[in-house]
Formats: sequence, structure tokens, C-alpha cells
Amino acid sequence: VFNTFPTMDGRWIPEHYGDLTPWWTDPFENVASVQLHHRILATLTAGWVLWAAIRLAAGPLPLVRGLAVACAVAVVAQFSLGVATLLAQVPVALGAAHQAGAVTLLTLLVALAHATRRRA
Repeated sequence: VFNTFPTMDGRWIPEHYGDLTPWWTDPFENVASVQLHHRILATLTAGWVLWAAIRLAAGPLPLVRGLAVACAVAVVAQFSLGVATLLAQVPVALGAAHQAGAVTLLTLLVALAHATRRRA
């Protein structure tokens, strides 16, 4: 619905955000709210993953360093692919690639969490 970035049709908060009643249905059923929340969550997640990857890439363990770099590359690719998909008005191929990118990023993050776990 909003194929512009970073604003949503020129607005930071889209028109009709929060319009549905009862209020608790709005975050799940209002397209404007869902898209805004997705953008906010994506931006915060990308920032956190990059911050964590930079910190972990400086560590002593080669596996952790490699996974941290892979996560940083994957999150930048996923964010960029999301923006490209949005600007191109969600063609199926880009939408599918964005979904595949999400699975790839999740897999890398689970592997990184496993590699950095505390051992008994």
C-alpha cells in the first residue's frame, strides 16, 4: 500500500494509523499499522544485529567472528531487499527472495547464538 521509503506516502506516521476499533485489532488488521510496525521492527532489528556483529567480530573465536560477519552481511542484504521489494511494488520474485532472506538470517542468528552459548 505504501511503496515509498523511508516515509509512507510522504508521512512518517501513515494516514489511518490506529484507526481500527476495537483498538487491539489495529496492529494486526490495519495495513497502515502493520507496515509501520514492520518497518520499525526491521530497522531496530537490523541496528541491533549490526551492533552485536561488530562487537562479536572483534572476538578471539574464528567461528564466532565468521558467523558475526555473515549475520552482518545477511541483515544488510535482508533490509536492502525489503526496501527494494517495497519500492518495486512487491513483485513475487522479490517477495519470495525477501522471505528466503528472513529464513537465512534466522538460521545464521541461531547458529551464532549456539556458537556463543555458555558451556557447562
